[in-house]
Amino acid sequence: MERLRKPAWCLLSFLIFVFYLWTATSSNRPFHLRDTSQEFYNLLTDSLVKGHVYLPTKPSPQLLALPDPYDPAANERLRVHDASLYHGRYYMYFGVAPAVTLYLPWRVLMGKRLSDDMAVALFSMGGYVLSCLLLFLLLEASQMRVPWFLQGAAVLALGLGQVAPVVLRRPRVYEVALSAAYCFLFGGLHFLALRVVRPNARRWLPALAAVFLGLATASRPHCAIVALLLAILYGFYLVRIRGLSRRPWLVEFARFALPLAVAGVLIGWYNYSR
Repeated sequence: MERLRKPAWCLLSFLIFVFYLWTATSSNRPFHLRDTSQEFYNLLTDSLVKGHVYLPTKPSPQLLALPDPYDPAANERLRVHDASLYHGRYYMYFGVAPAVTLYLPWRVLMGKRLSDDMAVALFSMGGYVLSCLLLFLLLEASQMRVPWFLQGAAVLALGLGQVAPVVLRRPRVYEVALSAAYCFLFGGLHFLALRVVRPNARRWLPALAAVFLGLATASRPHCAIVALLLAILYGFYLVRIRGLSRRPWLVEFARFALPLAVAGVLIGWYNYSR
């Protein structure tokens, strides 16, 4: 009776998901068929499908004719809010990962555009599930005998006592990037912790963790600080805790560091293209 049973966790998770969906619609607008083509991540998805990174929205000729198009007083009625003007084109300065991992696959599989409120809800659900899996893993590793009702309280805290219920009150472009970073960051933490807690687990888990951390950084750039810190700690763990010699250390560390470096190069290339 020490463990929170899976059916109980599934029931609590279902109630939390219902609350997420209600929150995303109660203060903004209910889910219904509407034109979402002008939402930034749908515009970015349109651009990626066409093979470029600038938004299809064109700046007004009056804006480009201004002596200084970046003057906030002069461009107040002409600019597109939250878009960056550069060389006569608009660019989106929010992270590209949500468009690549959710909006584009949704477009391909469903043949429809995904709304921002649904995207924030889905990313929030994913982040919550991954945070719970990380909690269960850490409890297993610590061998703590935590009563089931305290585990249930911890699950509720992970679902309701963090950023998701806040950002779901206004699920727009900024909240999409934030919830995606939350989801991918906990994915990276979970898969790396799984390799540490269970050294005999799949060898590709560090690579998967690096991919998730790269996606977190491609959602919110400051997640790069967490990724770099984890790389340092993981390298230290392999030497001091696992006691690996030089060659095995390089092989094991490369499984995490190389995908992380590739993610950094891709993010840099995307930013350079803008």
